[in-house]
Amino acid sequence: MSLKAKPFKQGSLTVISGPVGSEKTEELESFLDASVDSGYKTDTNILVFRHPDDEKNPEQIGKHKTIITENVNEIYNKIISETSTIIIAGAPHYQDSRIIDLTDAMVRSNRNVIISGLNLDSQGQPYKKMPDFMALADRVILAKAICSYHNCLNFEANRSKKNEDQYDPVCTHHYHHDCPPISRQLAGSLECFVGPMFGGKSKKWKRELSKLDHKGIDYVVFKWIGDDRYGEDGKEKKKVFDEGNVTLHNGEKVSSVMVDTAADIGEYLSAHPHIKNSLLDELQFLQGIYDLIFEYQPQGHKFWGTGLPRGFNRGKFGDVSKLMCLANRVHMNHALCVKCGDPATENQRMKEISGNVYEAEDGDPLVMPGGAKKRGDKFFYQARCLDHWVLRGEPESEFKLDKFSWD
Repeated sequence: MSLKAKPFKQGSLTVISGPVGSEKTEELESFLDASVDSGYKTDTNILVFRHPDDEKNPEQIGKHKTIITENVNEIYNKIISETSTIIIAGAPHYQDSRIIDLTDAMVRSNRNVIISGLNLDSQGQPYKKMPDFMALADRVILAKAICSYHNCLNFEANRSKKNEDQYDPVCTHHYHHDCPPISRQLAGSLECFVGPMFGGKSKKWKRELSKLDHKGIDYVVFKWIGDDRYGEDGKEKKKVFDEGNVTLHNGEKVSSVMVDTAADIGEYLSAHPHIKNSLLDELQFLQGIYDLIFEYQPQGHKFWGTGLPRGFNRGKFGDVSKLMCLANRVHMNHALCVKCGDPATENQRMKEISGNVYEAEDGDPLVMPGGAKKRGDKFFYQARCLDHWVLRGEPESEFKLDKFSWD
């Protein structure tokens, strides 16, 4: 997590995700134990819900009783003014899509929301609604298990593999290959640096590049061809595989290969089989990137990517939230709100019309790459906290909750 000028006092969503046999439930149990032992938890301030399909015995998390329900309205109706924290174990199991809207409403009402669930299904695809939760997440905890493949005790398992009538946790390599263990250096991986604009994602991503430089390891940097926010590539229109630059907010430039879609990345890697390390900028713009990384990880490829999990409208942006389900590591970064200095979790798009500046409207195009405001811009972005984030014309939520005060 990033250093902050002010403590995080607003509503937030923490997502705990991982394969079968990981410590998702133990994370919740530890939190509840601490809440009880410290004297903070009462019968009303922390609510613990659990989907009946989350575990064989869902009635309790450790010594703590749960409210077993698959009814979204029941969760909503039990929240009262004193409720500060809502836990939903097995959240992706809910078939009612309104569970996402309710989660958003709970966070916007300044409450602490914690959900847990599987990251991937047995086919290696994001588990049910987990990408929707990842897109709204302000903090991500990736729970890990130990790979069940024999002699692979040193590998963290982040996938679930069906074995007859049960599911076992496995590492990426043994999800795809039934063969002896390989060294950690040869295993494929994905590391995601996510969060709003101006949160330092690219700077941290650049540190990984510097480590590869220091070790003399070959790598390639890919940049989406449509991102010309800083105009660093001149007036001549770039073509796929041309040399370009990833430009950080501080003006630092990183040489890159221009691509349009994930298919271009696959073509480049196929033509350069010795390169096993790829750094990707702005994952949200790369169509098909989930399928490509899923294909190349078991071949020993390592990926580091930056991306926006949600757009200016708090909705999913490209494949980023899906990749957060696939990732071995997720680094969540926050910026500083331009209005108050609190941790900023949102991308606020602004529009300049006839010299007047307005916040963006619901229904505006999602893809408009751009950086900080420059003279003559018709749109620009700011980092804002949820309290100061605005989406004009947004439909009213059916879930109406009083604002909770932490004072």
